[in-house]
Amino acid sequence: MTSKVYWSGPGGDFQNTNSSPYDVDPTNPFCVLWASGSADGQYHRPSGVILADLSPDSTPYIFGSAGWGVNRPYRRSRLNGSETGWLGENGQNDSGTGFRVAISPDASRIYHIDCGNQIRAYSTGSNPDGTPIWSVDGDAGERGIRYLVKVGPDGRIYGHYNGTTALNPADGSVIWESDENPEDAFMPGAFYDTGSIIQYLVAGRTGIISAYDISSPSGPGPIWSYTDSEGGFSGPTVDPDTGDIYIFRTRRVIKLNSSGELVWESDSVGQGEYGRSYGALSRDGLTFYYQSGNGSNGGKLYAFNTSNGTIKWSYPTDARASP
Repeated sequence: MTSKVYWSGPGGDFQNTNSSPYDVDPTNPFCVLWASGSADGQYHRPSGVILADLSPDSTPYIFGSAGWGVNRPYRRSRLNGSETGWLGENGQNDSGTGFRVAISPDASRIYHIDCGNQIRAYSTGSNPDGTPIWSVDGDAGERGIRYLVKVGPDGRIYGHYNGTTALNPADGSVIWESDENPEDAFMPGAFYDTGSIIQYLVAGRTGIISAYDISSPSGPGPIWSYTDSEGGFSGPTVDPDTGDIYIFRTRRVIKLNSSGELVWESDSVGQGEYGRSYGALSRDGLTFYYQSGNGSNGGKLYAFNTSNGTIKWSYPTDARASP
């Protein structure tokens, strides 16, 4: 049996659709199968959860990142939530961990970035002493990787700081880096296979959105860029069938086509609402969902019509911050 990744962490897949591959019976409500505390007494951040079955016997595991007191990845059983004796090396910590783990496409490695931007690679198999395969400082140069990492379909590790950087999964060395716009992306981007190249789509905080050809052997610059009137922390979601791109900006969602041209911009969300994460795209591509935050518990879940950007509905979730 080969290993398989079912959920690759934040974004869920290479395109950041956050769309489950499973069908759910709406007449059968969810129930709690198990609940398990942490053996080390620390909180485990659900935002970093990865679901994978590992060879040779397809053992189902959950990988995630612990925070508040420690900062390290963990592996637990997906059957009952029990600890498996797999804990990574403790890294620099602050008040939380955010999205700190990513997994290789073949499920053989977990990559973890701590709050000091130290990036470590671990085998997903037996690793009882928590020793990383390699460790690099993502913040060592003028450009690098801070806060968050994402693994592409080519197996490379992508992230951002003063530009875009791609690391070699074998040893963490830099394969290529670009200081061209956007220089200020926060969330990792999305990947889209055009059939001839693989694009890496990046959204900057000051409004610039760019596409890189990651298959370019010489290290890519953007193949197109679009400058929006609004910025934001949110990352892009791409429709895997059409290449259309959806991004929440400061107050609204925009849709770009696969060439980086503006298709529509939605109505604004409510006063005081904001977003700092990914949205979700329905499997039929007809609805884009986004959870806003509000410092006064006034956040909402929005459903946008992908054909014209109109708001189909919104539901008050009382969220203080977007997930």
